[in-house]
Amino acid sequence: MKKILKITGMTLLALIILAFGAFYTWSRFTYGPSEALKKQVNMEQVEHKNNVYTFEASKSDTGIILYPGAKVEPLAYAYIGGYAEKKRLLCLYP
Repeated sequence: MKKILKITGMTLLALIILAFGAFYTWSRFTYGPSEALKKQVNMEQVEHKNNVYTFEASKSDTGIILYPGAKVEPLAYAYIGGYAEKKRLLCLYP
């Protein structure tokens, strides 16, 4: 009986360690912008101050603030910022 409990305990411990390692590895990867972004959006117009990306349209009275998802880098939303800039909207990504 002790042998079965010992094997079960060691198996559970190994599974917990494996699950923690898998979660840690998964949490380290984020989704960034694709290579097509550089072709579609003029990256020189994007301001980056205090961890906020700004797409500023000239003479803009209206703006929008977009919060990125948990595993997505803010710059991955630059497509939307480029589109908003063309529509004369101020677009911020914190």
